[in-house]
Amino acid sequence: MNANQDIIKIISYKLGLDEMIITLLFNRGLNTEEKIKTFLYGTLEDLEPITIFKDAPKIKNLIFNHLNKNSKIIIYGDYDCDGIMASSMLYLALKKIGGNVEVFIPDRKEDGYGLNIYSLSNLIDTKQPQLIITVDCGITAISEVKYLINQGVDIIITDHHVPTDELPDCLIMNPHLVIGSTPLCGAGVVYKLIECLFGVNESKLYIDLCAIATIADIVPLIGDNRILAKEGLSFLSKYHKRVGLDCLFKKFNITYPQIIKSNDIAFKIAPTLNSSGRLSSAVKSFELMITEDEKYAKVLAEELYLENESRKTITEDVFNKAQELLIDYDLSKNTIIVLKGNWEAGVLGIAANKLVDKFNRPAILFTNENNILKGSCRSIKGINILELLDQCSEFIDNYGGHSMAAGITIDASNFEAFVEKINLISTKIYEPNAFKYKLDYDIDFDYNDLNIEIAHQLALLEPYGHSNPKPLFKTLKNGIKCEQIKLSTHLKSRLNNNVELIMFNKLEHFHLLKNNISKNLYYSVDINEFRNKKTVQCNIKDIEYKNTYLDDSFLAIESLKRFLVNSNDNKSTKTKFYTPTKYFGKILLAFTNETFNHLSSKFPDYNRNIIKLQSSNVFNTILLAPSKDENFKYFEEIIVFDNPPEEYLKNLNFSYGNVVKIGEVNNLNSLKFKKYKFNRNSLAKTYRVIRTLENIKLTSIHSEVLKIDPTISFFDLFASLLIFNELKIVSLDESMLKFSNTKKDLNNSKIYSFIKSNNMD
Repeated sequence: MNANQDIIKIISYKLGLDEMIITLLFNRGLNTEEKIKTFLYGTLEDLEPITIFKDAPKIKNLIFNHLNKNSKIIIYGDYDCDGIMASSMLYLALKKIGGNVEVFIPDRKEDGYGLNIYSLSNLIDTKQPQLIITVDCGITAISEVKYLINQGVDIIITDHHVPTDELPDCLIMNPHLVIGSTPLCGAGVVYKLIECLFGVNESKLYIDLCAIATIADIVPLIGDNRILAKEGLSFLSKYHKRVGLDCLFKKFNITYPQIIKSNDIAFKIAPTLNSSGRLSSAVKSFELMITEDEKYAKVLAEELYLENESRKTITEDVFNKAQELLIDYDLSKNTIIVLKGNWEAGVLGIAANKLVDKFNRPAILFTNENNILKGSCRSIKGINILELLDQCSEFIDNYGGHSMAAGITIDASNFEAFVEKINLISTKIYEPNAFKYKLDYDIDFDYNDLNIEIAHQLALLEPYGHSNPKPLFKTLKNGIKCEQIKLSTHLKSRLNNNVELIMFNKLEHFHLLKNNISKNLYYSVDINEFRNKKTVQCNIKDIEYKNTYLDDSFLAIESLKRFLVNSNDNKSTKTKFYTPTKYFGKILLAFTNETFNHLSSKFPDYNRNIIKLQSSNVFNTILLAPSKDENFKYFEEIIVFDNPPEEYLKNLNFSYGNVVKIGEVNNLNSLKFKKYKFNRNSLAKTYRVIRTLENIKLTSIHSEVLKIDPTISFFDLFASLLIFNELKIVSLDESMLKFSNTKKDLNNSKIYSFIKSNNMD
């Protein structure tokens, strides 16, 4: 036992937590008892002191000086959820003591992000402010601050974005200017400002809004951010004291007392509050946060809810159009996705994030506004998008953000040069493997060792988010008994210790999961409560097959399925063809173990997948037994081995055009079809048995057939079903078995003819 294991055992005993939990936290850098206790049980009393901000005393004096003079104070916010929450918090705190205060939230299209002379000039003309306090913006506004000073307006910057080398000449509160400080969101900075002005007890009154912003803005959920989010969620779970929030939560059937989790905020509340700033005016979300009129709050909540539904539709449209553009984008050479279109600017960041998730590449999406391209950037772990933009600054008019996300503006005439430069820099800085799909997991842990107590201990790690992701575990297993959930594409497996596995959209893996081949299952853990009974639910995120040798009967059936290619109306739309590189753009399709192993030996650096691709990022891949529905349209070269049926090859050529090539290694008869001794009598016997099983799920059919006739093998059954389906004697619609009453000539079956030609009759 090493020293760490000794320490883990001691801390586990002292804190009364399972050793697996302590090991997981150790792996995340929490390697002392004190760090773990603060992380798990930290409270608002553990927050960093306000004294870390050197300008805090001067900021307090300036604000109170203006409050005492009843000066007009303008809070200059931002149109995202963080900016809206921050504006609401400071407005409510200042208004509470009678401050002459108003909030200005920029319009995304008319004003753009942050301080600008046009908006400031209008504010000065119409509102005559004596003090402007920014929230969630302003740290790079050098010239704008000079303008305000020249106009005789005092300015205080509160922001959390990364500053440049030159700072605005004014009082500033920004955690990036404090070495070692937690990188708060904009509302987190305002929380500290309210503490500075009115004390800790007053700032606590806004912990709910601060928590929503902290989760929404995807800042690291560690240190102060974790405490603010955790305490705010706890507050929200007990009581929604704000009329507007209460109405909005009810739109999602969330009523107190109810445990509110970070996912409720990240995927329901925050996107809805963000939707107004994306599509219309963020003022609506701000008014929802400050109103005390329930009727007005209900109207606003309904409007925001519907607007968010519209935002989802628009986002999906941008995402789909971007994917179409990628068909003619050189993903072999370009490691950064950069696309432009006449798209809704407010959804570009969300659509870019969806591209990142699918392709495992940084993505930048631009929309064109009068030959000015305004864009949103999103990145992947290990790729600092802001550093890449720094090195392309000669083509950029304006940009800002952090390592994982940024906003950018360029002249339309610089688009091609920008694309070329950022991809050139990317390939110089980062190795190709940085863009290879990989699933980071926390720890090896057998789900058979899970129980409700350990699941409750895991819940102590919430809230989850950036820098504190939901723990992902790995379990190595062989055969897994599973069943289809109704007629869906989902599977589940019930274990003996109140633990169940849930496998969303893994139906195609059904037979491989049951097969006794070695496989890694990656999963997260939740507690599911139904009718007052709690169970531990393992949500399977990915499956990695360790064996390179699959059962021949399974491969034989998968190969025979290629005779039944659905008619494909999706003719190739690819008009540009690129050359694959050493690392990207090529996929090799194999149908036999021999070929798969041969190719794996020849190309050891390639990805090796079974049935489905794990990512669309076109890292060179060898795919065994590819699903009929798998998509290869982003690859530049598809090489097909093992001479699959002509129908399958025709369909590939129709769908993907000139990128399809033929590789010669083995023939399908290397699957040794002869050993199955399949013939006309096999078909007749199988038909008699399955005729008694109409409307049965196909995932259950083999076990039911074996109850009637144990001599019918896996191959006999599924080869027969494929032939019957080909001849339209049976249909397999909705994954169920249904019969027609027509007789067909067996000689019209291409599958049967293939079997017969391989000496199987």
